Amino acid sequence: MNTDALDARRAGAAPAVRTTAVSKRYGDVVAVDEVSLSVEPGQIYALLGLNGAGKTTLIRMLLGMIAPTGGSAEVLGAHVSGGDRSAWPRVGYLVEAPVAYPELTVRENLEVVARLRRLPSGTVGEVIDRLALTPYADRRARALSMGNLQRLALAKALVHTPELLVLDEPVNGLDPAGVVEIRTLLAGLAREHGVTVFLSSHLLAEVARLATRIGIIHRGRLLQEVDAAGLEAHLRRLSVSTRDDTAARAVLAAAGFAPQGEGPITLTGTRAIERPDEVAALLAEAGCPPVRLLVEEEDLEAYFLRVVGDGDA
Repeated sequence: MNTDALDARRAGAAPAVRTTAVSKRYGDVVAVDEVSLSVEPGQIYALLGLNGAGKTTLIRMLLGMIAPTGGSAEVLGAHVSGGDRSAWPRVGYLVEAPVAYPELTVRENLEVVARLRRLPSGTVGEVIDRLALTPYADRRARALSMGNLQRLALAKALVHTPELLVLDEPVNGLDPAGVVEIRTLLAGLAREHGVTVFLSSHLLAEVARLATRIGIIHRGRLLQEVDAAGLEAHLRRLSVSTRDDTAARAVLAAAGFAPQGEGPITLTGTRAIERPDEVAALLAEAGCPPVRLLVEEEDLEAYFLRVVGDGDA
């Protein structure tokens, strides 16, 4: 599909995935807590969180595997929480551990899926090539490594050329070369064919290379969303210390900055980071000159842990 056709298809299109205050409770345990998000067609949206953060529970609600306790979920315009199944022929998915018929070969497993979906002959061969499964096509599933079993599960999700892929930890068990292959495959599907990808992961560095938008979830709550293109700005901050941080915070807030932190004052806006001299002059004129002014840059892991830590606080 050419770029103009993709842009036309995306223009004015409804979100491929949308949740509105969706929640899931198990007794007193809140697994997902009023999560609202929207994924545009052609996006690669990564839900990032620690193990147990609520990622899989949210995905299972999107796929209609479990019913939400509150709120609603929509996939390709279908109200999942209302029992509408019209979108399923256009959705591919992989949730939790990959599964296959252990006594059937890779090819036979995929042929079963193809027959169930009434796909034309030749489809299976194409997806075997795409997922680099050709050397294992006639090997029984029970003899596959964890990485190749994961590839088979991804092939099953892709065999019918879906509009939306919902993937739970899609690179689990893959070696570094396999991770790169899957990353390239998913990026190409989104860029060249307009496929929307909604995936979960706890691998921050990999998510940063692939996703166009990232949502950080912790203890069932969506703490932050950020476009990958603007992620670098979130990794930089201006740290300020004065002899009277309380007064300095008030001065900065009145000037339109948003001071953070209980120790050294932290400013994260582009204006502060690119013009620290303006911050210094402002504080000096107000009678609380900075004794320390430093632009700091976090690595991805530190940024993620800081957001999660703020969520706990």
